[in-house]
Order: sequence, then structure tokens, then C-alpha cells
Amino acid sequence: MANSIDFPTETKWFITYNDEDVIISWGDVTPEETMSTGQPVLTTFDNEEDWAEVLIENGINPYPEPPVPPEPPVPPNPDELDENGY
Repeated sequence: MANSIDFPTETKWFITYNDEDVIISWGDVTPEETMSTGQPVLTTFDNEEDWAEVLIENGINPYPEPPVPPEPPVPPNPDELDENGY
């Protein structure tokens, strides 16, 4: 059975748990969105502060730094290429 949040009237924050009460996923759903999970437990929150508090109490940073994009590859120096372009 899937649990879901479908186009809430206001943004909802959620945490899903597996059957061993381990947090599996978390996030928010805006009025323009829907989400579903196959996890057996879906807990919803009406405010971000309560949601963040539960995550922090469980050792999860709800606001991680975004990953740094990799550096673009450096094009080869034409002066270092052989006659075949390698």
C-alpha cells in the first residue's frame, strides 16, 4: 500500500520510515505537487520547524550544502596534439 500526499492546500513536509522505524526519505510537497512512497510510515508536518527538529534529533541535516559541480574538462592544447589530433 502506498502512502501519498496529493496537491496539499499548503506546503507539507514529510518523513518516511521503513517497518523498522528507520528514516528513509524526507522533503516537502507544495500545492502544485504530489508524492507517493512505498514505505509503510509517512509522517507529515504542517511547519518546517517541527519537521527539521525531528530530522536533527535523528542525526540528519535537513539543509545539506548542495553538491559542488565538477570542474569542466580542460580542452587539449592544440600545440600538444600530434598530426592525428591526439
